[in-house]
Amino acid sequence: MHLTLLQIITVCLLICGIVVMVLASSITMRLLQLLKEGKYAGAWKFMYILIMMFQFGYVFTIILTVFFPASLINLIAGIVFLLGSLFVFVVMRVSEKTIRQLFATTVSKDFIENIVQSMADTLIVVNLSPDGTITEVNEATLRMLGYNREDLIGESINIILDTEHLDPNVEISNNQHVTYRTKTGDEIPVLYSRSKMSGIDNSHSGYIYVGQDISKIVRAERAIKKSEHRYRFLAEQLEESNTLKELLLDIITHDLKNPVGVIQGMSDLLVQESPDNELITGIRDSSENILKVINNATVLSKLAIGEKLEMEPIDVTSLMKEAVDNFKLALESNDMTVEDTLSSPVIIEGHPVLVEIFNNYVSNAVKYAKSGKIIILGVAKFDRHLRCFVKDLGETIPRQFGGKIFERKVQLENGKGKGTGLGLAIVKRIADEHGAVVGTVPNEPTGNIFYIDFPIGKIIETNKGDQKT
Repeated sequence: MHLTLLQIITVCLLICGIVVMVLASSITMRLLQLLKEGKYAGAWKFMYILIMMFQFGYVFTIILTVFFPASLINLIAGIVFLLGSLFVFVVMRVSEKTIRQLFATTVSKDFIENIVQSMADTLIVVNLSPDGTITEVNEATLRMLGYNREDLIGESINIILDTEHLDPNVEISNNQHVTYRTKTGDEIPVLYSRSKMSGIDNSHSGYIYVGQDISKIVRAERAIKKSEHRYRFLAEQLEESNTLKELLLDIITHDLKNPVGVIQGMSDLLVQESPDNELITGIRDSSENILKVINNATVLSKLAIGEKLEMEPIDVTSLMKEAVDNFKLALESNDMTVEDTLSSPVIIEGHPVLVEIFNNYVSNAVKYAKSGKIIILGVAKFDRHLRCFVKDLGETIPRQFGGKIFERKVQLENGKGKGTGLGLAIVKRIADEHGAVVGTVPNEPTGNIFYIDFPIGKIIETNKGDQKT
């Protein structure tokens, strides 16, 4: 079969039309998948069917052109068919782009809407009408003010805010404190900002108000101010009380020092006349101890009100021996002996008030461990600290109470009476001032070991041969 040139041109035009229609049908299929069961899905299905029918019509026309003589009309028809297919392709292509952009815009709008509605802060959109009509609010606004959405949309912003916040000539700074009115008329403090809203042509179309409920912050600030006034008053009372304590202590120490000083002076003269008289020597030593106690009491009172101690090189072994001497008569009256394991002097950076720690330790041993008959003094050097200890063989304190006895108002008992519970609390306060740690551990086979651990950095000079315990 021989085809004329006119038939060949017409067939080529029709085949090109079919290819273009196939491309158009593929675009239509993609649109159907995008639209799924949407509002216009049926119309696009009908469009797909028409395109397929056009493709069959193109094939039928090709058959007619091949098997029947062609004329100029066939050529014109082929050109029209090709142009028609190109038109359908362009329409479908533009439709696909438009619909996809519309979908993207819709998704973005939904996304932004979800963000706005899930905001913790309030959001109110107002147009430029004279009364400032509310056009949009989020859920946070409705929850805070107690309105339904229908109650606010279309209403004036005046039911929430004052009119001055609508005036474009009034400059509203960001993070300004205002009050919102609720549906019940209550006022809620809000930290809010106002910004202009622009339309499609960038013209001013309204305002957006974003606010944060600061009720809790305001209540907290009021509570802080109230407590600040209260604690300032208490601080003034405390300062006055401390001043009275200092004055009272000064009077007591002054009034005690004078007669004790007289006793000490008279006893010194008597000792010079009768150096072998133990009674007179005891009076002199006791008067000296009373003066030391008064001086230490003054130091402790200053320590209690926060004053710092002036440190100096001091021999802790001498302080431990001094404490034993202070209780010499009490030890003898209870038939107690002291085993002194102290060797050479141990010089540390400290204050003489440390003797009160050892006074308390020896005093407790005399009061509560007299049945053990022995008190052991010692110093032990470890890698990170120096331990000074007083051992007794009395009744063992359970481990669970070892730390509590150094607390204020917690006291030891000997079955016959009770102390004030302040002694070991004072011990801990003095130790804290020296950066030291105090405590007690059970002794073996019975009794307790009261100790104070000084940081290794406090040591100035010590004998390397001091034993560990």
